[in-house]
Amino acid sequence: MPFLIHDQAEILRIDARARSIARTMMVEQTTEQLELSVKSADRTHRIAAAFYYQFRLDPDPCLMHLLADQDPLVVEAAHIALVIIANDKKFKAGPYPRGHLVDFGPWMSRAAGNGLGSTQEDGTAMRRDAIDLWQSHFEGIARRRAGGLVDKPTGPGKTGRETGQAESKEP
Repeated sequence: MPFLIHDQAEILRIDARARSIARTMMVEQTTEQLELSVKSADRTHRIAAAFYYQFRLDPDPCLMHLLADQDPLVVEAAHIALVIIANDKKFKAGPYPRGHLVDFGPWMSRAAGNGLGSTQEDGTAMRRDAIDLWQSHFEGIARRRAGGLVDKPTGPGKTGRETGQAESKEP
């Protein structure tokens, strides 16, 4: 995992605790626990919330909230969750070539004290841009599905989207 700006042992402890909390939330499936975790002052709880959505393959808007977090580890957990969700066959949209990775960031930077961008302002702008791109991506998938369009694997000369209706053979 690309957690580069913190002590590796600390990251592993946080990761293990957050995954355990996320699994507990998966079993108990209480909305209240999830809402409290997203808003928690403890970053481990916020990371657990990101893992919960990742495990459920759920691009919930709470992930955008976590992407805007001031803690780089929370941002990275939300980013990884979004990448995993977007690249699952359930959500992979568009006529992408085989092996294409959907990823709108934000990406970590060791140069910044805050972990994103070269300055605090850059990091905030990067997160805001990434949030806009992720929201647009998942909203586009929802619009295509609502309009009856289904994303299909493509080859040369294919559009990648079909309505499920037979095409007219008339010239």
